[in-house]
Amino acid sequence: MVKSLTCKYKDIIAIFPICKLTADKLHECYEDVMVLLHAVQLRVVAMSVDNAATNRKFYVDKLCNGL
Repeated sequence: MVKSLTCKYKDIIAIFPICKLTADKLHECYEDVMVLLHAVQLRVVAMSVDNAATNRKFYVDKLCNGL
């Protein structure tokens, strides 16, 4: 979902039905969504997820290169 910082705009960008989510699969979905958002000229300023192990692994290993 995307939400505007300056108005009440919000919209669902994508839904990915997945049986077993992994950090690698989450990264693939992230890349697909980012390509779409850049194509429609939306700029991402923040991301929010819960504290699930898969999300932590995605952030640390995929987005922060293990740091």
